[in-house]
Amino acid sequence: MALCTLPWLGFVPDNIVAAPPVAVARLADQLGLDPGVLRAYGRRAKTRTEHLRLVAKYRGWRLPAVLEFKEFDEFLLARALEHDTGCAPGTCTCPARAATPTRPPTC
Repeated sequence: MALCTLPWLGFVPDNIVAAPPVAVARLADQLGLDPGVLRAYGRRAKTRTEHLRLVAKYRGWRLPAVLEFKEFDEFLLARALEHDTGCAPGTCTCPARAATPTRPPTC
């Protein structure tokens, strides 16, 4: 089940019953099962964890090295700073923001 849900949803739901019905229906169709059968998935505590490990191995995923974590952290910080310029109202010099009027924040 993890192999089917992970690429589409980006995660494996903890509780299949709480997953969006369209996702459960699509998964059941891919597996050739009745959607009701999926309610029993993961009742055993380690099933989800074991399946995630198998999917990671099948897909060739691995844990990042320390340097990769650092590079990813720097990448995320740079993306965050792109969206948080720190311009005071009316003082921004970038063309996109200078063209739009600014209003003081309202509480």
